[in-house]
Amino acid sequence: MYVEPGGKMLFRRPARLFLLLCTALSLYTYLHLMLWSSDHGDMTFTEHNKGSFHIVSSFPYLLGNRKYREMMGYGNYSKDELVVRQQEFLETLIENINNSVVGSVRLMIETEEAVEYIKSQNLKHIEKIIFHRIQSNHTYKEAFTYANDNLFGKFVIFMNGDIVLGDGFEKLDLRRLLVTRTAYALTRHADHLHRCDMDNFCLKANYIGSHDVFVFHLKPKIEEKTLSVLDFPTNSHGAENVLIDILRSDMKYTVLNPCYVLKLCQNNRYYKAMELKRSHNLDLEDMRITKRSQSSQPLMYVYVTQT
Repeated sequence: MYVEPGGKMLFRRPARLFLLLCTALSLYTYLHLMLWSSDHGDMTFTEHNKGSFHIVSSFPYLLGNRKYREMMGYGNYSKDELVVRQQEFLETLIENINNSVVGSVRLMIETEEAVEYIKSQNLKHIEKIIFHRIQSNHTYKEAFTYANDNLFGKFVIFMNGDIVLGDGFEKLDLRRLLVTRTAYALTRHADHLHRCDMDNFCLKANYIGSHDVFVFHLKPKIEEKTLSVLDFPTNSHGAENVLIDILRSDMKYTVLNPCYVLKLCQNNRYYKAMELKRSHNLDLEDMRITKRSQSSQPLMYVYVTQT
């Protein structure tokens, strides 16, 4: 601060300091955006996120081989129940390929019967479906390896074959997700399909640690040492916690669960009446689970575009 002979105070030095700080902040922002652009210059963003997400999922075919059904946990289903369950998988696939935010659905397929069954349905957007043949029970390692090779630099969604994407994904601010390196581990709702009458596990009173959909931008690629940890079936007990821990610790994402905004439904009318037999169980003590991956309630935060 300066004082002129007449007693008038001039705030020259603080003003110069403020100008210098503003210049430094502008330069930092510019450099940050330049670095971000160099990393994501190949990204294109569409209105309402049309075609922005690529689902990696599965499609069990339950009307054929009995041993396969037993391996998948459907050995005790009656013929009528199997028909209904197969229809649910088909309905789920139709809902997802008809969703405007979905660019493709990559199906990990274990039998040729599943491919023939889907192709025989004359689906409207079958061009969105890409089949990838796997040998046996679908594992996260297979899914992530496929994503590494085919979905690098894209927004990937990992989920089971009976999960339907609902409302909210069209509102996501994808640029913010990239800049903040945020991933979502979402808990399902039950209000998308009329027949989906399961409990809403997103409610704090019902939350049991269930995470049914994982959303993230795949860049950089997943390292081989991380893939080796993911070599277990996707329907294993404890799989969600292992994956959340890997997203945080190995892949350096901030993992949130804004399931109040991003809605899902598990299309499974027999869920309450019948308990699926899991073919594998993960020993959580041996799978690097940290306390932070076992949160007691959903983390409610989401980046959305301004309207």
